[in-house]
Amino acid sequence: MAKLLGACFILMASYLFGVKIMERDAEHIRLLEEGELLYRILESEIRNTRTPLPLLFGELSERTDSLWHNFFLNFLLRYLKI
Repeated sequence: MAKLLGACFILMASYLFGVKIMERDAEHIRLLEEGELLYRILESEIRNTRTPLPLLFGELSERTDSLWHNFFLNFLLRYLKI
């Protein structure tokens, strides 16, 4: 019985260790997926509505609160040379 309990603990610890290792990579994948979505929005806005870039960068920076917010905000500020 003790060996069975020990084996269950080892399996559970291995699983939790794997989940902990994958947290950072999962966050990276989520940011890439969000970046792809924002790129598609950017592409469609430029193609369909011909929105000016400064306005579009400002809108995209407001749509997200992840690392992409700072990326588009800095891009906007650099474009406007502020």
